Amino acid sequence: MSTFLFARRSLSLDVLLHLLLMLLSHWVAVLVEPLAVPTPANKKSQNVPKPTLVQHDIVYTDKGIMSLALLPPLNNNEKQERKILAGTKRGTLVEFAWDPVAQSCTCQGEIIHTNHASEKSTSIPYPIYSLQVFDNKYNNNKLQIFCGSGDRYIKVMESTSTSIESSDDGENDDPWHFTQQLGPHTGWVKALAMDNDEEEEQPWLHSIGCNCIETWKQQQSSEERWTHCTKRSIESSPNHGSTLSSDLLCLVTWNGFLCAGGVDGRIHVWPSHPEPLLSSIGAHQGRVNALAILPTTASASCMLLSTGHDGELQCRMLRTGKQPILLTDQPVATLAVVDHDGAPLRISSLACTPLQLSEDKNTTARILLGTTNGLVVNAILRNTDNQQWTVTEQSRVQLQDDGQNDLDPIATISVNAIEILSPPHQQQQEEPVCAALVGHSKGLSVIHLHHQR
Repeated sequence: MSTFLFARRSLSLDVLLHLLLMLLSHWVAVLVEPLAVPTPANKKSQNVPKPTLVQHDIVYTDKGIMSLALLPPLNNNEKQERKILAGTKRGTLVEFAWDPVAQSCTCQGEIIHTNHASEKSTSIPYPIYSLQVFDNKYNNNKLQIFCGSGDRYIKVMESTSTSIESSDDGENDDPWHFTQQLGPHTGWVKALAMDNDEEEEQPWLHSIGCNCIETWKQQQSSEERWTHCTKRSIESSPNHGSTLSSDLLCLVTWNGFLCAGGVDGRIHVWPSHPEPLLSSIGAHQGRVNALAILPTTASASCMLLSTGHDGELQCRMLRTGKQPILLTDQPVATLAVVDHDGAPLRISSLACTPLQLSEDKNTTARILLGTTNGLVVNAILRNTDNQQWTVTEQSRVQLQDDGQNDLDPIATISVNAIEILSPPHQQQQEEPVCAALVGHSKGLSVIHLHHQR
């Protein structure tokens, strides 16, 4: 009798366990299914340009590059050598020199370690996520560089002379010195942007830390120090599908206005002067990783470009006036960046430059997009005669080891920053029309792109 009861109890436990497993499998399927990225049928049929390795030069592989800043040319001469500063994953500033005639870039070495420059020195290698250059006209036009760090502070560095090029004479071994530390922020300083207060003729510095934007104002005193002005924060919005996080990731300014994008796919617009939020829209499916401003022929409007984890470039018109708004929630032009199977690629960085080619009067801008798998996409934005905007992909450059560098496989390379170097002037058809510095997780590369009709 006891054996029979034991058998019945074991059978009941087996049935119960089987039912629990079936129920668990059902809920796992329900939870996982929404996370799958749908592959649109029309994207599979797209003619995706094949990646090309032509004219891809790796110039630096010591540390991963997180941010780039192009210093202004000496005497506004675009034909002279340019200086570029790069913030690394290990907290150092590296200087590069760009020769516009030879179209080549050389490393000048590390010039400072921001983790050791401030009054609170640390041995922890905090990354430099963002860089911003400021020409300080109140102090003999000495350049200032703002370094947004993973330690939640901004390190303010200043050139020791009125021209950074003067450090090449060998008399000045330390072209930059630490002047101030701004913070702490509520999180990593992921983005920096400058704007001017036209009424007071004062510069504003805006910085991002988590879901807050901090605004700093320069005090016209003997020390020329920056002081905190205001804090703006973004809360989650269930109406826009944002219920978990509203952290901000990218920041741009234009004509007295401030635009920011975050992890919840929204884009926000404020006046640069501390005032309430003007507009907030749901733009991308997932995080907005990069923003850029492209001026248009109309003085009171510009094109706002945004990219994100959904693999899409979106172009919107932003106008100004008494009530500046994003004209529409829907972009005027889009570009889906996908692989050969039609799956979207995560876009991590963005750069653009106005462009006018005599052969194509409707060509408006060149756009470079960097992805998390080491791809740089070259696209062209056009405005047709009937005022219809289109953006088309022209070519791709895959960043990978050429056998002479110590880079890991391409799957581990993420593009973090792009700076377009060549000025948008007309060149011969056989010459490169665009050169760009690409900072990625393994170092720095230079790419040369040709205009393809």
